[in-house]
Amino acid sequence: MQTKTNSIDEYISNFPENIQNILTEIRTIIQEIAPDATEKISYGIPTFYLNDNLVHFAAYKNHIGFYPGASGIEKFQKEISIYKNSKGTIQFPLNEDLPIDLIKKIVAFRINENKKMTLSLETPALLFSATSLILLAYTNRFLTIAQIVRGLKKNYDDNQNKSILLEIKNLNLRLTLIRYMQLFGVMCLFLSVFAMLLLYINQSTIGIYIFGASLLSLLISLGISFWEISISVNALRVHLKDLSEDIE
Repeated sequence: MQTKTNSIDEYISNFPENIQNILTEIRTIIQEIAPDATEKISYGIPTFYLNDNLVHFAAYKNHIGFYPGASGIEKFQKEISIYKNSKGTIQFPLNEDLPIDLIKKIVAFRINENKKMTLSLETPALLFSATSLILLAYTNRFLTIAQIVRGLKKNYDDNQNKSILLEIKNLNLRLTLIRYMQLFGVMCLFLSVFAMLLLYINQSTIGIYIFGASLLSLLISLGISFWEISISVNALRVHLKDLSEDIE
């Protein structure tokens, strides 16, 4: 059973010399292909990090475990078919030479994959000002419609005109839509802040997906806003049509 280690050097030193040489060789190969990657111990085994976990490796009784993630396994399925592998893992037997070229290609692939998923801490922050302005616009629309409804209610109490009830029903639908617009707008803002927190603690992959969810929330909010505007325009056209008929 492996003792807990805090560095790759310490991890390697726990093994016999022949296994140390193999682990050091893998480490050197990764350093050569990914010089900007940082080293750490993650899940109790050596790990290289570049925007997210790049690859892991570890020593066992009869093999070296190499962990390029599910995407690395899928990409090089043909080349690794001669080795025992599973989702995310390749086993290199200790009694065979390391496939240096294959390891280099896998690491290079993972570098390109991680760079495509790069998201800076500032990117979610760009939504703050835009979302705040949108929420302010939503609030102003809500207050304006609420004031109109109160006026129509007073007018209905005085005149008992059924057409006023139809207008109030239309405005009630618009108020409901604005409430959902605000809900998804606030959700967008919340998810953006959460994405920034995840990026700050180096959880890039999860942060990217959360930021994607914030963009989706914003799109839904804007889509509902378009619906609400369409209802408003249609109501105005009815009034304009009545005015046109009166003029004629």
